Amino acid sequence: MANGSDIAVRKLAVVGRAQGFEDFLREHRTALLNFLRRRVSSEADAQDATQESFTRLLRYADSQPAAAWKPLLYRIATNVAHDQARQHATQQGAGYVPLDSEELVSEDPPQDQIVAQEQELALIHTLIMRLPPKCRQVYLLQRLRGMSYAEIADYCGISKKTVELHMSRALAALREASKTYAGDR
Repeated sequence: MANGSDIAVRKLAVVGRAQGFEDFLREHRTALLNFLRRRVSSEADAQDATQESFTRLLRYADSQPAAAWKPLLYRIATNVAHDQARQHATQQGAGYVPLDSEELVSEDPPQDQIVAQEQELALIHTLIMRLPPKCRQVYLLQRLRGMSYAEIADYCGISKKTVELHMSRALAALREASKTYAGDR
């Protein structure tokens, strides 16, 4: 069973990957929008198709290497443009009822909760980076790589007792900082 520190370190890795993905999206937005403008009937459709393409690409962000994102994005965008064309053809038929007036329930967490989680991850990252270098190394080897204290001692060339001391210091520092953060909220 993962403890809070394991989860926090995993979240830090996810945040780093997410930042790279966000940078990719910002870098390719204009080119993708221009690509879609040539394939759909209106500016609004191009904007919608761009957003939908990014949303669909998000499903693959963690499973595909960053080098595969661009070709995948354009394949998705082509499919979205085709989907829009089929949808417009269907909407021209009788009996079409738009859902614009219906309130759809999202399974995504509220935006304020997402922002709070991102802030918490940033704080955890900052706290870990403020640990003394050897203390931080021992903590990350144990939490990220799952190494035992004996394995860390061999890896770092220190005694097992020193590993225990570094872990105690790291956990105490993170615990104290989290209390301070919780008190600020």
